[in-house]
Amino acid sequence: MLDSDDLRSSLVPLVLRDRTLNRTATWSERFAREQDACSSRLQEAGAPLTHAISGGLSTRWSSAQQEGFAPEQVPAFLPKAWADHYFKKCDGISSRLLRRTASVRLAQISMGGSLDQAAEFLGIRGPASAAGSRRRWAHPKLDVFEFDTALHALATDMDLHVADLPDYRHRRQALQHWYLDEQSWHDLTSKVPPSSTTPARYDDLKRHIASIFIWSRTTQGEHLFAPRPMEDDQDCQTQRWWGARRNTMWCLLTNPGVSPHYTALATHLTEYADRLVACNFSR
Repeated sequence: MLDSDDLRSSLVPLVLRDRTLNRTATWSERFAREQDACSSRLQEAGAPLTHAISGGLSTRWSSAQQEGFAPEQVPAFLPKAWADHYFKKCDGISSRLLRRTASVRLAQISMGGSLDQAAEFLGIRGPASAAGSRRRWAHPKLDVFEFDTALHALATDMDLHVADLPDYRHRRQALQHWYLDEQSWHDLTSKVPPSSTTPARYDDLKRHIASIFIWSRTTQGEHLFAPRPMEDDQDCQTQRWWGARRNTMWCLLTNPGVSPHYTALATHLTEYADRLVACNFSR
């Protein structure tokens, strides 16, 4: 095995054997316990696969990557284009969970520490955080080695283009308490063509959802973890009312073609977000 040109690929049968026999990650668990006794090359080849399964502590795959991308440059919700390109062979898990977990793993290999620490760094909180994601990776339909291989390819490309990666953490911090003010909201909605049937309503709830839409595009974060300063300022009854309608309005806004009005609104919100980035964030 150590004479193999591709040591990582040589480890595949060890993982597939456990999966075929419906075992837990027996080989990976033993490797995690005994990797200090292994050669540096074997540690480098096996560690990413072990971490993908166990969610244990992580460091860079290679010392040559130490000057690679920083955790600040990891988007909290992997862009769909990246997921489609690098993880197209991964199935057995929802697209949302794959994109979230891939981002957490990227942050983990950059900053070290545990998955939970990486998730907290990215602003991912609650039951949908890394711990829940980690348990789902044991799904028998998911090829964990395939996921790790794709992650390795993405991390390598990020290292090569590190100068072009934005500081997403700076954007999250800058927009922590931000939302569309009334004048900006009026100026933006005045550009949306009026409906030929029912006049559109532009109330505070829609302004709140529009603010989350802009935040998500600007920070490349997942809308579920967006700050909600407008909602936080409401009374308890209003918060419950908004919470019950938030997901429906979000789906209308993010699924082009479902509603002509929301499709037009999303176009102008996207343009606003792009101007916000160009005017306020250098990268």
